[in-house]
Amino acid sequence: RTVTLHPTTLRNTVQITGTVVSAYSTGVAAPGPYRILEVRVKVGDHVAEGDVLAQLDASDLQSQLNQQYSALSGNIAAAQTNFNNAQQNYNDAYERSVNAEDGVAAARTAMIDAQAKMDAAAASIANYQIAYTNAQLTVQNAAIAEKEAAAAFAAANAADQAAQTALNADPTNAALVANKAQTAAQVAGATAALTTAKTNLAVAIADSNAKKTELTTVQLSSGYLDLSTAYKTAQATYTQLRTQLDSYEAQVKATKSALTAAADALKRAKTS
Repeated sequence: RTVTLHPTTLRNTVQITGTVVSAYSTGVAAPGPYRILEVRVKVGDHVAEGDVLAQLDASDLQSQLNQQYSALSGNIAAAQTNFNNAQQNYNDAYERSVNAEDGVAAARTAMIDAQAKMDAAAASIANYQIAYTNAQLTVQNAAIAEKEAAAAFAAANAADQAAQTALNADPTNAALVANKAQTAAQVAGATAALTTAKTNLAVAIADSNAKKTELTTVQLSSGYLDLSTAYKTAQATYTQLRTQLDSYEAQVKATKSALTAAADALKRAKTS
């Protein structure tokens, strides 16, 4: 027979029994042994990334977090206190150093001024100082000459006594008589030389004393002695303040290092 073809819908149905599962599945579990307080989704709900599926009991975690936060806050507070103290110590040391610098500068100016005045006074008495110094050298030389003359006299006297002893043993010996006459002449000469040396020493001492008196007089009239004392005082003050400044500068350096360390510790405490 003849059949006419035309479009139609074909149906083929198969009945089966089973469980429908997703092609992709993900297990969800708590990150620790924490009790679940609430499940916020049910079977069949559509969820997206970031949705809250369940609420855990975080009381233990919160307690631990609070303890850690309290410890962290304490560390930060301690580090902040240490930093504040270090900052104050540095500021105090720096202020002392600056004030000491002003004191040292003023003391140095005063010392230079005192030295200039002392030098000016010293210039006015320089000739008197030179004269006195030369007079002292003359005394020293005269004392040496007197000592040498005394030694020569002692030697001549000893030789004369020896000659006299020899002559006493042989009074008619012409050679001994001549030797005694010679030693007697040497004693006379040594005596005269010693007398001259003593006179020269006495004169030199007198002259030195006179020159010292003149020097003292002009020192007083020129104010040199007072100016010299003022300079020594100014110099001692400057030295003392300079030493103190060195100590303060060392403290500034030490407190600056401590401040840097405290700042680093505070930074670590805040970022830990």
